[in-house]
Amino acid sequence: RGASLARLVWLTRDGRVEPILPQPRSFAFARLSPDERRIAVIVVDNRKSDAWIYDIGQGTFSRLTTTGTVTSVDWTPDGSQVVFTTLGESSEIEVWSRPATGGTEARQLLKHGGGTVTVAVSPDGKSLLLTAIPRLDWDVYRVSLDSAPVARPYLATGAHERAPRFSPDGHWVALTSDESGQDEIYVRSYPDPSSRIQISVGGGSEATWSRDGSLVYYRSGRALLAARVSRSSGFTLVGRDTVIGMAGTLSDFTGVQNGDFSGAYQPSRDGRRFLAILSDRNEFQLVVSPNWITELRRRVAEAGARP
Repeated sequence: RGASLARLVWLTRDGRVEPILPQPRSFAFARLSPDERRIAVIVVDNRKSDAWIYDIGQGTFSRLTTTGTVTSVDWTPDGSQVVFTTLGESSEIEVWSRPATGGTEARQLLKHGGGTVTVAVSPDGKSLLLTAIPRLDWDVYRVSLDSAPVARPYLATGAHERAPRFSPDGHWVALTSDESGQDEIYVRSYPDPSSRIQISVGGGSEATWSRDGSLVYYRSGRALLAARVSRSSGFTLVGRDTVIGMAGTLSDFTGVQNGDFSGAYQPSRDGRRFLAILSDRNEFQLVVSPNWITELRRRVAEAGARP
């Protein structure tokens, strides 16, 4: 029993760490609002995961959801709503939207049976991308919000495709795929994924974009890299730079999802610093239960005796 604790911080390009919240908790999936005044983040407590909102200016930290099964969060382009995914009954995944200020109840956008764990909102707010596992492989699904929401395959192959992020202009999607035999970052055209450019070499995960779309950030081992891209004639990779050779370790969410689903960092608008979740410490305890067979038999007998 116990938890893996992390710190919510600003991480600068020269490796300096500036705490945002004083106490370490089981944080996951931190997302800056478009105006960078608030942070939506998942907090895991006693195996329950909910979305919280931190107001940077006011210094307030308030719970947004109470389902206990939130797996990802994202903001609508105007910053008024938080879109989040939850684990519903019978392992169905539900996508919800709720005003960031709370108040009115959450509105369900979609119910999907494919084991969805993450959601990404398009820059125009009219589409969603979901990471789902309908069978044995992670796939990416597209949901149009202009009509009755239905999840349709965007990228579904024999490989694992996951953790998609829209480019600022909405015409490209950066994602993780293991089609080469290991996880790498690729950029695909949107809404038709036929154009494909490999971004990383030697492994990559958890991609996101700079605000102007000229950089694709991604994790490679303990380092944070930035791929310079050009869209003057289509989409081309120009080069790669190491942004931060991590002194600490970006946290991996080990609750509902893990690894490159964790949303452990996000660049600020000016690219000078990164909202980050840094691993702090583990507080796990080994629990030993003696005579468990005897207790199990007793409980089974008691349950069978009930009317």
